[in-house]
Amino acid sequence: SKQTMSKASAAAAPAAAAPPGFEETCRSLYGLQSRGAKLAAAAAARTSTVALMRRYVARLGLDLGQLHVLHVAGTKGKGSTCALLEALLRRRDGQKTGFFSSPHLVTPAERVRINGQPISERLFVKYYWEVHRKLEAAAAAAAADPAAEAMPDPEAAALGEIPPQPAFFRMALLVALRAFIEEGVEVAILEVGIGGRYDATNVVPAASVVAAGVTQLDLDHVHVLGDTLPKIAWEKGGVFKPGSGGTGRPAFFAARQRDADAEAVLARCATEGGGDLRVTEALPETLADGTAVELPMPGAHQRENAGLALAMADACIARVRSEGGGGGGG
Repeated sequence: SKQTMSKASAAAAPAAAAPPGFEETCRSLYGLQSRGAKLAAAAAARTSTVALMRRYVARLGLDLGQLHVLHVAGTKGKGSTCALLEALLRRRDGQKTGFFSSPHLVTPAERVRINGQPISERLFVKYYWEVHRKLEAAAAAAAADPAAEAMPDPEAAALGEIPPQPAFFRMALLVALRAFIEEGVEVAILEVGIGGRYDATNVVPAASVVAAGVTQLDLDHVHVLGDTLPKIAWEKGGVFKPGSGGTGRPAFFAARQRDADAEAVLARCATEGGGDLRVTEALPETLADGTAVELPMPGAHQRENAGLALAMADACIARVRSEGGGGGGG
């Protein structure tokens, strides 16, 4: 009967010896999507997203300090900038890279890339259910004895009881972070979902952020981020966090903005984060010696993205080498 099949499916998920298949795993992840009233509630509570993510990270025992993080926000060109960054780091410094992106075209596994390739269906299934089961167990333990849960900070503790499983985007991010750590990724490139300041990706500790960058801004998600470019810039500039770069000076970058007021807000966010905003220019079509500068993707906007990616890659390579890592490739 349907009821018997449902019980069998529920029993199969926790069994370590026989994990669900890839399609069932995707269905489970899609089941976490927020819709209707849940979506409206999530939007209203978005300022607590990062604190909520810290609770989930703590429940999973993820040591995000193991990663060097490149954090990219913006309206236009986030994905292209991240892809260029990832390629530059592998080709110039031989670093093992992770790249969390959105949205995906065919399957959610595309959101989690290692060394330029989506992780395999097998690995996606493995890490999804590891995260799912661990969060389920932590939620049960917290329900039995709320006082026993170790809180990462007072803001996270103030949330009280939280859902056992996070919403879709947050879950995909946690799966990616787990995969990056377990697979020995050296540099993790995180593409912001919406905004930056209150985006789930901003859960990464500031000390792990090697460089943060903002691509060209435009009006987007105005119902959430604000209806002017300066308001949107303040949201995106939230990736410029105090303490970024650890003991070194924060490396904060932004592509040259078409709106001067928005760029001024980004500069102020960088100052509040303890650093200076380094504004990057579009790569020229030819160098001073006449050498043509060719990019894998055409268009003037791609030259803006490439200028930002190059600056962030340089900062990352310098930081990793100063710590005695990287340099494995040419």
